[in-house]
Amino acid sequence: MIKSGGNDDNNNTDLNCDDSDDDDDDDDDDDDDDDDDDDDKQRVRTSVKSNPCITNRLRSPTGTGANLTTSTPERLLDGLHPQVSMDYPECILCCVLDSLTISAPASRNCGAGWEDVPNTDICYQFHTDRLSWLDARAQCKSEGGDLATIGNVQESFYLSGRSMALDSDFYWIGANDRATEQGWQWVDRSPFAFLNWDVRQPNNAHNSDCVAMVKKSGAWDDFPCQDRYGYICEKKGRNTSSSSSSSSSSSSSSSSSSSSSGSSSSSSSSSRSSCCCSSSRVVGVVVVVVVVVVVVVVVVEVVVVVLVVLILVVVVVVVVVVVEVVVK
Repeated sequence: MIKSGGNDDNNNTDLNCDDSDDDDDDDDDDDDDDDDDDDDKQRVRTSVKSNPCITNRLRSPTGTGANLTTSTPERLLDGLHPQVSMDYPECILCCVLDSLTISAPASRNCGAGWEDVPNTDICYQFHTDRLSWLDARAQCKSEGGDLATIGNVQESFYLSGRSMALDSDFYWIGANDRATEQGWQWVDRSPFAFLNWDVRQPNNAHNSDCVAMVKKSGAWDDFPCQDRYGYICEKKGRNTSSSSSSSSSSSSSSSSSSSSSGSSSSSSSSSRSSCCCSSSRVVGVVVVVVVVVVVVVVVVEVVVVVLVVLILVVVVVVVVVVVEVVVK
């Protein structure tokens, strides 16, 4: 599914968004939403979406306009990406494995056909049917969104990881320079600060004015807008996972700030725990493999010993028979 902004002026691609539109929700509604979140997490394992490694353990490159020019999953797994560091490298394998599971429930934030990004008000659709850039954008708009914008490394990793198991090599996103050559801009007019161009891109080959994400690397490449590729839509919905909202008075605002800090600490602890659980699964698999190998080795050794014993017995019997024949 593709991520798109509901309208060109109001889309917000920042993953760290506040749920300021939900001031009227009461505590009971928040509890119900939290219960629903728990149910969804039990039903679905959607790529990086449900894995804390991407949402909480990847740090954006320092400075503005950072250009992630790399790009093979192997380099990311080896921790060799020049501009991205990870607090828990052991989680990366879990992230990659989880990205192979593609199944998402209907979004509560954005409606049927969309999938939520946890702890944000962003929803995505990933489409593998091939359309031109303009047709893809029109399709996203018909769904209430727009072509995806990518404003930071977390979003970039999420989209590339989520698209790995899908059947398209390139996905249109919402960047283009149709208005002014080399004047790249997002469809929602958000700052074009985060960059992830592929090597020697953009090259403007054949009047390439529209941008697609390369599935294998997550990097960007410019193509002629009439080319036909898959596409990613984005939509901004109602953030139901935020545990603390703005209050109407300064005193409750201070209390909300305290609560938010505690929630952040709890989220970090939960993420570490979940990540450790993912690592434990990997360790468990490794242990099982080691046990199987040991059992196979032992069985092989036993078989070899039995064969040697049988050969010795046959040799002894032959010798005895020969001796008896000679004596007679």
